[in-house]
Amino acid sequence: MKKYSGQLLWVLALLFLFFMDTSENAFSFCVFKMMGFNSCFGCGIGRSIHHALHFDFGLSVKEHVLGIPATLGILYTIFKPVISLKPKLQWIFNK
Repeated sequence: MKKYSGQLLWVLALLFLFFMDTSENAFSFCVFKMMGFNSCFGCGIGRSIHHALHFDFGLSVKEHVLGIPATLGILYTIFKPVISLKPKLQWIFNK
């Protein structure tokens, strides 16, 4: 279990982002917004990942340009152990 703790954390983060409220009145974890600034370089990335997970790619790009690449990177991180296991499984089944 400890071996996959990183993947588990990413799965939980994606689940949180999938079900998060994306309305303008929703709570924001942005420290800069809490300090009174209107936006920062990372504003919108969570909403962008949310829209990418819902396959709304146009709105995802509108929220933040790096939302789709971030989503793909996180999904790769989650499934990397399964991908690296595939050649080992092929060797076992080809005997």
